Formats: sequence, C-alpha cells, structure tokens
Amino acid sequence: MFMFKNIMRYAFGRSGILILSLILIIGVAWGTSILMKYKKNTQFSAAEEVSSESSPFPKNYPVTNKISPNFQLIDQFGKRWGLEKFQGRSIILTFVFAHCTTMCPLVVKVSMEAALKSNEKPILIAITLDPWRDTPSTLAAAAENWGFKEDMYYLSGNVSEVNKLIDAFDYPRQRDEESGEISHPGLIYLLDKKGRIYYTLNNPSSDWIMSALNRMIKESNQKDFL
Repeated sequence: MFMFKNIMRYAFGRSGILILSLILIIGVAWGTSILMKYKKNTQFSAAEEVSSESSPFPKNYPVTNKISPNFQLIDQFGKRWGLEKFQGRSIILTFVFAHCTTMCPLVVKVSMEAALKSNEKPILIAITLDPWRDTPSTLAAAAENWGFKEDMYYLSGNVSEVNKLIDAFDYPRQRDEESGEISHPGLIYLLDKKGRIYYTLNNPSSDWIMSALNRMIKESNQKDFL
C-alpha cells in the first residue's frame, strides 16, 4: 500500500491523488445509492405482487359487457364446434399455446383450479395462440400434458381463422417469426350463460376467478346489460 501511494504521488502529484481519491469516494457513494434503490424497488415489487395475490376480488371490478365472438374450431377429440355447444353454461375462456413455458402453464393451472373447485362446474376453453404448431393433431397431447379433465377443451384450426378469432377478442400478442415464440398477457375471459363476456381478468389467481364466477352468475341472472 505504501509503495502504491509513492507510485501514485510520483505519477500524479499530491493534487492528482486528491482528485483520484475524490472520484473514488463519489463512485462508491453512487454505487451504494444505486444498490439501495434496486433493493427497495425489488422489495416493493415483491410486496405488491403478494398483496395482489392475497387481495379479494374488488367489488367495483368493471364488467366487460360484450357479446363473445363465435367460432367453429377443432378440439382435442377432433370435433369441430362453436360456443352454441355450451349454451346455458358458464365458461372460462383463455388463450395459450403448447410450447409456452412461462405464462401459459400458470394461466392453465389457475383456470383448471377454479373450474374444478367451482360449484357451478363451468366449461374451460383454451384456444391456441400458435396455430402454426398447435395443429389439431397435436391438441390431445397438449391437453393430456396439462391434465385436462371433463369439460375442458383445447381448440385450434387453420392459421387464418384462429388469428381472426384472437383479433376479435382484442387479445394482444406478438409473434417472433424466427423462433415462433409468442409474447402475450395472461388474460382470462368469463362468459355468462348467454354468451356474454362478463369479466376480463388479467393474470388472476384461482380465488379471483372463482369469486368473479360467483358474482357473474348472481348478477347476470338479475340484469340484462345488452
């Protein structure tokens, strides 16, 4: 250390050492402040996420109030059908794709949990975001991998009709043409027995879905929004 100081004094002089020392002190202080800010933001985000997960479904959550687009797609059993097949049943509907390893497994998980726990026994419909790879012949394997039970369906069709339906739901997504990967939110739609999109939920917990289902069934029986 003594030798280093002598070298610095020789190379830069006393004033140079003072300047370098000042720069070093400022750098350390700046780095510490950035680290503290990062930790604070990380802790806030984590707390916010936990709070969102544990909070009850809001009483004033907005009703979407929109007739669901109809469709004719093919399920994992090779049968083509549309929403009229389940007229009079509540529906949990979402968009996923089989190659997805991030958002989709969670969306499928909470949707299945809500469908299985609900006393109303809603239909679960998952429509592919990736008709290029999720062709009708691949749907059975995907549904089995997710553990689909009775009244749970995975649907696809040709690229044009599937993308047209996704657009009709105003579902945002972005596809990487090279890798085929698709960036998308975790939207889940709840349809009432008249085929109306009653709630649009963004990355909800299964408890939120169940609470929303119960409220939708109660309110949609009392009101006609259209």
